[in-house]
Amino acid sequence: MKNIELPLMGKENMGFVVPHREDMLLIDGVLSMQDDGLTCHATLDAGSPFFRDGRTPTYVSFELIAQTISAYSQIMDYNHSEEPSIGFILRVSDFRCSRAWFQEDEEVTIQVHSDAILPGGIFSFHGQVLSGDELVAEGDLLVLSVDDMDFIEEVIDG
Repeated sequence: MKNIELPLMGKENMGFVVPHREDMLLIDGVLSMQDDGLTCHATLDAGSPFFRDGRTPTYVSFELIAQTISAYSQIMDYNHSEEPSIGFILRVSDFRCSRAWFQEDEEVTIQVHSDAILPGGIFSFHGQVLSGDELVAEGDLLVLSVDDMDFIEEVIDG
């Protein structure tokens, strides 16, 4: 596990734990670490590419969960790399939202818990997105963490 002091707040600091940049960076803080997971913070504002008509669709929650998983993987140092590794969402399952939209500047907490670490850099997580005490979205994500860009090029090129 890397020695990262928590909480780690501010989008300017998220580059240490997730590969996302600029408007695709949705989380703006890492609040706390648990034995099997991580809790992050996000403010859903007009800077998001998903923002439309004063609001953001709640289906964006699966990306919030994915970015929290990325931060967890980097803090746990699964890839033994200084730079955040690239990951792919392989599957989203049992995903549900309690409402359709986040309002502008709504603050949410994202919690992920590791269900399994599988061979080949595959991880299974359950994630939740909460607005205050309200469970807005939850689901299971299967992700692939890839630190080898040659491998990624082989997959893309066939």
